Amino acid sequence: MTRTTRLSEVLTHFGLEAQSIRLVQPGRVNRHWRVRAQDREFVLRRYIAGHYHRRTPEAVRWEHEALRHASVKGWPVAAPIPDTRGRTLLSHRDALYALFPYLPGRPAPLQNVRYRALKGALLGRLHSDMASIGRRQRPGFGLVWELDVIAETCEFETFNAMLRTFGREHPALASRLRAQRHKSLSELSKLGYGDLPPGFVHWDFHHDNLLFSRREFTGLLDFDSAHCDARVADLAASLVLECTEPPAYDAIDINAARSFTAGYVAEVSLSEAELGLIAPLIRACLIWFTVAVRMTQWAQGDERAVRSIARTVERRLPALDERWGAIETAARDAHNAAIGAG
Repeated sequence: MTRTTRLSEVLTHFGLEAQSIRLVQPGRVNRHWRVRAQDREFVLRRYIAGHYHRRTPEAVRWEHEALRHASVKGWPVAAPIPDTRGRTLLSHRDALYALFPYLPGRPAPLQNVRYRALKGALLGRLHSDMASIGRRQRPGFGLVWELDVIAETCEFETFNAMLRTFGREHPALASRLRAQRHKSLSELSKLGYGDLPPGFVHWDFHHDNLLFSRREFTGLLDFDSAHCDARVADLAASLVLECTEPPAYDAIDINAARSFTAGYVAEVSLSEAELGLIAPLIRACLIWFTVAVRMTQWAQGDERAVRSIARTVERRLPALDERWGAIETAARDAHNAAIGAG
């Protein structure tokens, strides 16, 4: 059976007969096909187990619930389309599928200051609108300092166990990573991160996943990593993903971070504790995105991940320490300006 035939079978469960099916986004986490049927555009997704065991049916249903909640709140998201039996998650030939509407638009210019502030404001509004979804953690996910849940996707009991295995091949790198991990845990504990209330976080809120058309916001994509954490952790994650300085993209761009944070705090007021945690959470997010996740890729045989891990230890984290004070000042300046404007 050809892949097109299999996908056509899936689409019949949604009452659709495809006019065209085209693979548009191959990736590690899932596969997407752009589908034209009944003169409408859709996106068909197949969830891939393998690399991320966290993509369980329960985790996917949590994501679908979040998408529906955002849609009800008026967000331009691709809420899942139920099949003819009312299911948004379909099991077909031992694979999981979901169907979504196609969202038009393109990412805004990355270095545009006005759009950076707008994106920060959108993240603030998203946190406000999604607060009513509750604090139930998405199955298989955890807070930014709970790296064991990432290690478990590769059958390690803990992150430390994964790091020990990594250290057998890369001892010097593992030693420096261990020191950074301890430093991060100490910073977050001292500054009260564990006392912050968890809520919905998008965890991938950046340039590629925000669509605009003729200056109108037309799409928020990729709830794959959405879960519950402190809202300021999501702000820090966006600064890591959205606000690094060209051409190396290792250090946080202070002006970009100030613009993004200014947009955010214009919508959501941060506490003194949250302001003090922005820089420490940038360190924690770097360890999450470019160390822990990359290490799972290394554990699955991808040696290219080692280069990314080394880059974080040798360049990204030292750059963060160099600009630590400037990041804190920019966040406070943005917050104080928002209070003054209010």
